[in-house]
Amino acid sequence: MLRLSKKSDYAVLLLSFLARQEWRTHGPRGAATAEPQRRADLDRIPTMSAAELAEISGLGRSVVANLLKEYGKAGILESVRGPAGGYRLARPASTIHLREILGIVEGPINFVECAEEPGDAAASSEACGLSGICLSKGPLRIVHNRIVEMLEAIPLSDLARFDPHTPFSLPPRRPPAAAGKETEDLR
Repeated sequence: MLRLSKKSDYAVLLLSFLARQEWRTHGPRGAATAEPQRRADLDRIPTMSAAELAEISGLGRSVVANLLKEYGKAGILESVRGPAGGYRLARPASTIHLREILGIVEGPINFVECAEEPGDAAASSEACGLSGICLSKGPLRIVHNRIVEMLEAIPLSDLARFDPHTPFSLPPRRPPAAAGKETEDLR
């Protein structure tokens, strides 16, 4: 049903490696007090070449190079020329969110056709012939909005913190009483 492309998965991986470069310069695990605050701080972050990123990620050089170019054009990465050249984040990792990362590779997020992203004319409510009688449009827009909010709430700095050798666990689910309240709101 909802599945990210391998390209998006690879992009998160590569950007996470670059986010960890920020920590090497500004402190452990992207602590809020150690975040780069000025342009000069960002300029001190070490770069990584496409070849280095390909080697540590196990991805092909052409895949890595193409993703780096895409994210460079989008303003998430900057390329540095010269002997110590390569790529680094153009902004602090805490200001780059998963929605932005995925949007560059996947395009606008549209859970359903009638949940339009700004500037996406193809996803307008007129695109669906049932929009005049649809009973699920409202609830599905709620789902769409929550997905978008969740993606906007996850910064790259958080994604880069995960250790691949540590088991990942989801937070506990909300109690059923809290979940039932949302159903009442839809009536």
